[in-house]
Amino acid sequence: MAAATSSETIRHTPEDVWSLIAPRFGPEQPPGTPGRPAVPYRRIFDGILYVLRTGCQWSALPRAAYTPQSTVWGRCKQWVEAGVLQRNPAPWQASFQDS
Repeated sequence: MAAATSSETIRHTPEDVWSLIAPRFGPEQPPGTPGRPAVPYRRIFDGILYVLRTGCQWSALPRAAYTPQSTVWGRCKQWVEAGVLQRNPAPWQASFQDS
């Protein structure tokens, strides 16, 4: 029997799951750093999951709910190349499966 999946689960990482995976991404840019405003890693990660779960194109990512698609795609590419998203996903992956 499939687990119930709410639209909230599709759009946002639950707090207990985020606490398991947040350390993988390293420190975020501190507030007040010169340059463009930093986008929180959780918001970027949520955008990546949204694209993966819905199957939408990167350009169809809802900007109001996440961040510009170019930011999400670019950070996803960086994290994949660095191996951040490949390292032992088992502890948190089950939270996102519909099995």
